[in-house]
This record gives sequence, structure tokens and C-alpha cells, in this order.
Amino acid sequence: MKINIYEKNKIIKTYEADEIDLPFGILEDLSEAFNIEKLTTGSNQEIMEAVMTFLRTSTRTAYEILHDVFPEITDAEIRKTRTSEIAQVLVDALGYSMASLMTGIKKSKKLQREGLR
Repeated sequence: MKINIYEKNKIIKTYEADEIDLPFGILEDLSEAFNIEKLTTGSNQEIMEAVMTFLRTSTRTAYEILHDVFPEITDAEIRKTRTSEIAQVLVDALGYSMASLMTGIKKSKKLQREGLR
């Protein structure tokens, strides 16, 4: 994932993150704010509408997520980021976290089955 910081429509800085591990509380906030089924099966427009609603109603949580994904980013820099990029990071972060959660569940089930043998 990456996010650009702009000044007068020119990129002045870019942050990148290869891997994220959001705290469970943030994942909980995201899952309450979004219809997970719509995020996984909805059109791009439906997904972006859901994210925009989230940004309007949960700005502080959005900042927390951005700080978790890009630890060095400042609030002032976030204010200089395009909303479309923030929306994409939020969708990617939720997707990545859900995939990690499912991987953990599958590993746990596998360990349980192996332990029962």
C-alpha cells in the first residue's frame, strides 16, 4: 500500500507499507462501519460510497488506521492526502486484515484437527 502527500497538486512525499497488522479494535470499528458482504461483492462505486460515508462519520478512526499503516505519517500530512487514496488504503487495510484473520482461523482449525489425532 502507498499514500502520497501533495502540495499544490505535486507529490512531495510518499509512504509505503508492505504488510499491516491492525489492532483488533480498529478491525472491529471497520467491520461495524462497513457491510463486509458489500465490500467483498459490491461494485467499485458501492465500495467507495461506503468508504466515503465512513470517512464522513468516523474521521478519527480513519486517522488511527492511517497511523497504524504508515507509522511516520503526521496528521498534517494526512490533511494533504487525496481522499481517493485514503479510501483505497482503508479498503486495502480491511481486506488485508480480514484475509489475515481467515488465515489465522484456518491454521487454528488445522492445529485442532492435528491435535485430535
